[in-house]
Amino acid sequence: MGLHIAVPQYYTERSDNMNTIMEYLDWRGDLSFDASPFNDVDNLILAELSYLNMPKVEGKSTIEKVANRYLEINNVGEKADKRTVSNLIRRIEKLFMRVAKTNRFSNVVVSDYINKFDEVKQSQFSAMLFTISERLAYVAFRGTDDTLIGFKEDFNMSFSTQVQGQIDSVKYLKYILEKYKDKKIIVGGHSKGGNFAVYSVASLEDEQRDRIIQVYNNDGPGFAEEFINSKGYEKTVNKVKKFLPKGSVVGILMNDNEKYYVVNAKGNTGFTQHDGLNWEVLGTEFVTVKNLNDQSVFFDETLKKWLDSLDEKEKTEFVDSVYYLVKGSTSATRYTDITNNRMKSSIKILKGIADMDDEKKEVIQGIIYKLIKSGTEVRRKEERMNRIMKLIRKEAK
Repeated sequence: MGLHIAVPQYYTERSDNMNTIMEYLDWRGDLSFDASPFNDVDNLILAELSYLNMPKVEGKSTIEKVANRYLEINNVGEKADKRTVSNLIRRIEKLFMRVAKTNRFSNVVVSDYINKFDEVKQSQFSAMLFTISERLAYVAFRGTDDTLIGFKEDFNMSFSTQVQGQIDSVKYLKYILEKYKDKKIIVGGHSKGGNFAVYSVASLEDEQRDRIIQVYNNDGPGFAEEFINSKGYEKTVNKVKKFLPKGSVVGILMNDNEKYYVVNAKGNTGFTQHDGLNWEVLGTEFVTVKNLNDQSVFFDETLKKWLDSLDEKEKTEFVDSVYYLVKGSTSATRYTDITNNRMKSSIKILKGIADMDDEKKEVIQGIIYKLIKSGTEVRRKEERMNRIMKLIRKEAK
């Protein structure tokens, strides 16, 4: 991964009783942005809120008013809540209700909300603007929601120079810059939204890009080499702050040249740590550690070796085959549809593989074999290096 680690301001390996953005709201929620300027943690809060489908409200759409309307429409917090929403959305809803009660965020204005879902173009795109003050606003690009199309677009990014969501992000940011000519703009997002944030700014003309004062990539994947070598990206990279949880499995995908900070996070897996609500916070900053953990490094090296072993046709066939297999055998449109019925979904998917024609079955099996082989080779390399280091230390004695 072509990343450059930034010098962290605070180290810790503490994993129990972590303070997160929820505790941050207790510490800083009473302070206005005039009293305490916008910071990295504020960025993550707004990026997380962009996962919610924002309702329309009459008059000025402050976070307080939008949250009250959201609560009314969705019956958030009721004991008999039987909505089929993911656990992540439920947690962000709690964050939203807490944010709306703070002096810091209650009067932030939510506007220019857009939510697009295009199965034909295999794209899920959503964005919104948070106006923080008269002169400052934050563009938030939504990350991957729980739609299968959203996940497929993520996979498409691993072998496509450009996906539809990235095209939409550029159009949206240009629209915001044209509409709000008097404001300085911060652009950010979590997961795929972080990728869109960087991509959209890199695709601007120089004069437009100058109005962007900061770009936040919160554990978002990187880009194809062609894009990294573009002039727009080279002019953007110094504006970017990238944050990765210590067990990152999303933000390490693909490549980029962005400085990054490794954040201490709850959870034993990279997927749990990917959730920004599990990142550790101290004061107005994230608590950082020195390096990504061994699991994250192993995953990164294995995935890169695997992708390098596949040609473009194999990558496309594999992603398409898995997507249509899951969608066709389970009739699911959302990841939640599968996780809520794990046993039934698993049986249907296995049956779907058995019913595949021999050619498709062979493609999937061959590519999975290459993945296993890549992991084995990386592990052997690590074992060889460990043996060499032991010999060196022994000789040094």
